[in-house]
Amino acid sequence: EAAAALEDACSTWEDVGSTGINAGKAMKVRARRTEELLHAGDVAAALANAREVLKEQRNPATLLALARCLRLSQEYKEAEPFIREALDITKEKRTKATGLYELASILVGLGDPERAEECVARYEESIVLFEKLGDDRLGLALQGLANVHRRIGDSDRARDYQARAAVCLGHVLGREHRYQIAMGRACDLLNDMPEPDEEKRLDRDTEDTLRREVRLDAEELGQ
Repeated sequence: EAAAALEDACSTWEDVGSTGINAGKAMKVRARRTEELLHAGDVAAALANAREVLKEQRNPATLLALARCLRLSQEYKEAEPFIREALDITKEKRTKATGLYELASILVGLGDPERAEECVARYEESIVLFEKLGDDRLGLALQGLANVHRRIGDSDRARDYQARAAVCLGHVLGREHRYQIAMGRACDLLNDMPEPDEEKRLDRDTEDTLRREVRLDAEELGQ
């Protein structure tokens, strides 16, 4: 419904005029439509819209919007140049943080072991900026970094970042979400660790952190 409303709004502005301030407003409405389509789960339509918007205006925001749609479509190789272009020209810290996070996510998707170090570095840089900005995506960046460390076999760092991610995601998502993302990733970590002592330590550390920082009831942890 939101995407349809934006479609109507965009058409209205285009009918009013195609030059000057009206054209600018129409372009902004079309750019917003990309996000609405993504929220509605229509990645293909969002990608098509993002391509059209980029033809009209090429800036860090439109470049990253297209790159995000491409990432969600698993078109990682095509997405990377757009992200790098956005990072090269942006001066805005939040946009830079977003670009670093998107680049790290793209590198994960590409799955090249030789670029794991670059992937870790980009996640770390985005985390520093998200933390300074108070951006809710901090938890997602921490989660991504935990996953990377798990894949490269660094269980200690994976555990530490996982615990931090769980806390951040808990604050953002709230109790009603049941921590499906954070706890699901914690389970992934546990399943990949063959040493019983390490499994117990991760389980204890994650549970204690969640209970202390987010005041999650013990019985809810297993749900």
